[in-house]
Amino acid sequence: MANWSNCNIACGPGGKQKRHRYCTNPMPQNGGRPCRGRKEESRECKNLPCPINCEFSQWGTWMPCSVTCGPVGHGTQIRRRHISQKSKYGGIPCPSDSIMSETRKCRHVNMPPSEKKGEKNLLKNCPVDCKYYEWSCWSQPCEPCIDERRGQTRARVENQRQHRHRREEVYAQYGGKECDEELSQTRHCKDIPDYSLGLRKCDNKDDSKAYYTEWQPWSRCAGQCGHPGFMTRIRHCQPGQQPQNMKCDGPPQESKKCVTFCPSTGWGMWEPWTKCSVTCGKGPQTRRRRCLDELRGEMKNRSTCAGKQVDNQRQMCDLGPCAGDPDSGMDSVTTEKTFRKKFAQRRRRRRRRKNGKRRLMKGKRGRRRRPRRRPRRPA
Repeated sequence: MANWSNCNIACGPGGKQKRHRYCTNPMPQNGGRPCRGRKEESRECKNLPCPINCEFSQWGTWMPCSVTCGPVGHGTQIRRRHISQKSKYGGIPCPSDSIMSETRKCRHVNMPPSEKKGEKNLLKNCPVDCKYYEWSCWSQPCEPCIDERRGQTRARVENQRQHRHRREEVYAQYGGKECDEELSQTRHCKDIPDYSLGLRKCDNKDDSKAYYTEWQPWSRCAGQCGHPGFMTRIRHCQPGQQPQNMKCDGPPQESKKCVTFCPSTGWGMWEPWTKCSVTCGKGPQTRRRRCLDELRGEMKNRSTCAGKQVDNQRQMCDLGPCAGDPDSGMDSVTTEKTFRKKFAQRRRRRRRRKNGKRRLMKGKRGRRRRPRRRPRRPA
């Protein structure tokens, strides 16, 4: 009996071994009977279990954004995966530096369609409410003063008015509260509660001197984005009642340096290439990118984005030879050479036809008409 053969599988259950024997001891001759019993035997292998490699699960869905609202690029999202199968029986273990989580920027409503395709719960800009500067000081106060020595008012103030104003510091955006409050106010001096407290006391030596009102709020920074600029504030001079007291001491205007805030802009990611414009052979395909701003989204003026001012690219795609093409068995290089050769032949034929027509026209124009011969009369 021969030895058992090797198992038909390397590992795991279900394998088999075989062995054979031959009727040669002695071989039947001269009509003798053949050997009895089976020529082949089989049995199950006793293999070790097959090694099982480490396997990871599919990536889970992206978790909600870390912020509820904000401009493009704010907030992050995380997704995770886990080990679905640990290694066994000598299989390949999981790497120690395996990445089990991924992080990305939250998808925003102002992103290009290619970046937010199929995404839900897109991040939106936070609503910005209207905000006003502080009220300026009231204009010329109820000017008449009280002379304590005489106990009388120099002039009546019932018909005088005071004014003050303000302006918008931040305009409403993204559904915030609109600016619907008044920007200027006017009041009569007689309507001021206990307005006599607002009357200045007169100087017993001479009439009141000229004075400045309170400083108004600083203006917005005037200058190019990211470059030094200036902001100013002013105050008004209230002249005195005497000719020599018409001017105020000090400057009516102040200025200081400032830097204008610049919202960051930049080029977005390239969108995927479009489908080839042909179904077979060679044709063009394109892709594009957009100039994005953190606050305003896509910018139509591409010059605001740094770098090369290129928002689209083009390349040639090759889908192989068309069906029925006599050169379908050739490779792409041979096909291109054949195409160029045929194109050059067609161009030469067109030139020949064109030149032939020109020559024919020249011949018709330059040829003289022969005079007709009159038939001779019989004598």
